[in-house]
Amino acid sequence: MKKPIISGLILLAALALWHWGNRILEQTLDRELPKLLSSELGIAVTLAPTRTWIPTLTVRTPQLVMGDPANPALVATRVSVSLDWSDLLHGEIRLRRASGATLMVKPSLWPGNDDPWPTDYRFLDPYLPDYLALTSARYVGADGAAWSFGHPQWRRQAAAARLDWQDTATGKPVDIAVTLASLDDLLRLAELRLQVAANPAGDDGAAVTLALDIRPDKQAGYRLSAQVDAAGMTARVLSGNTRPWALPDQSSTDIKLLDVAKARALVAAYQPDSASEGAAKDATEALATRLPRLSLPVHRGHLAIGEIHWRDEVGTDTALDFVTGPHGISVPTLTSRGPEGALAGGLDVTSSDSGWELGLTAAIKAVAADRSLAAPYLDASWFWREGHASLTGKGDTWDSLLNSLQGDINLAGSHHGATLTPVNLTARLDNRPGELTLDTLAVTLGEGRITGSVSLSGDDRKRLTGNIRAQQLDLDFL
Repeated sequence: MKKPIISGLILLAALALWHWGNRILEQTLDRELPKLLSSELGIAVTLAPTRTWIPTLTVRTPQLVMGDPANPALVATRVSVSLDWSDLLHGEIRLRRASGATLMVKPSLWPGNDDPWPTDYRFLDPYLPDYLALTSARYVGADGAAWSFGHPQWRRQAAAARLDWQDTATGKPVDIAVTLASLDDLLRLAELRLQVAANPAGDDGAAVTLALDIRPDKQAGYRLSAQVDAAGMTARVLSGNTRPWALPDQSSTDIKLLDVAKARALVAAYQPDSASEGAAKDATEALATRLPRLSLPVHRGHLAIGEIHWRDEVGTDTALDFVTGPHGISVPTLTSRGPEGALAGGLDVTSSDSGWELGLTAAIKAVAADRSLAAPYLDASWFWREGHASLTGKGDTWDSLLNSLQGDINLAGSHHGATLTPVNLTARLDNRPGELTLDTLAVTLGEGRITGSVSLSGDDRKRLTGNIRAQQLDLDFL
């Protein structure tokens, strides 16, 4: 009879210890933890009353706030954090599991100082949990722009780590996974190697993958290499900067094949299914949209594309150099080759608070046909041999920019169909207020000829008007 009574008393004592132990621990945490965190992090920390469970070393709080509660740098709700007894028995404190409902982070409100940045961040390792799950997270920039992340999950996998979330910025869910090869390398600032995979929900054929490798340079700064794969196309990028903690200031990108139809289908896969509905209205609204201010980081880049496919047309050996800065973008050199002509040109977009100023020049010069290079052009229909274009424009919306375009376009070539048909095109753009106008249009197709003028005008509803004359026109060659 005594044994059951003694066992019951021991059980009651243990339960009482757990209960009162939890209460004592909760009161201690409520009193001391905010002060401890504030001291360690250098920012005021406010905690709602905590709940603890000693057997699993779990602490819960309805809300955690960092910074001024009226304008916080961080807010987390329904926070739960777990430690592990084995770590404590070895004299270590490590976060094992953490979860929460919502998280808002605004780094611009975090206090700064003039101390140099650390060169080793391994002191953060114990505070990075093995597993973290949230219902939603939101990152807020200094300008108030926000980026939302749905159901983010963080997992440590031996030396590696993985972060998954769902992005809904475009209105269509996109699953994103980032895999870090070595967390220790990242914390030591030795090397960053990661794989990024993006995939629209329910469309496996539209997956985009990125392999990124960032290494410190032997002298200073860093070197970046990346490979992007999507829709059977691959882009390789080499970039970097001579200064650490600075955006890349130079890059070289190589693309073997760019299929315009595949690229458009890929972009469409990341847009909401309703994007095609009301397309005309959307186009009208887009034209009326104010042009963005192009205040860009200083960067100098080179882009090379082996082949560009657009329907049956092909361009080869395309290359361009570009320069970006606080006043816009410049493409001083653009070259590409067709079956009978070589293109050379340039583009300047100067951006200010009053809008854009655009300048474009391009010229096509005849080149000798080389049968050894003919394979990419076997299905091509339009062969441009000579030409010139010069356009300028200025506006604060897409509509006003298009309406302001003026210049000349001249093209000479041939169409290769059932027969070979010589083609010549001449057009002059006139910047009449509120209109996009081809003031002088002349097209020669074999023995036929089209002349006249065309105008697109109107604000809410565009109206196409023209005065066209055709003589001896035969379009059977198309």
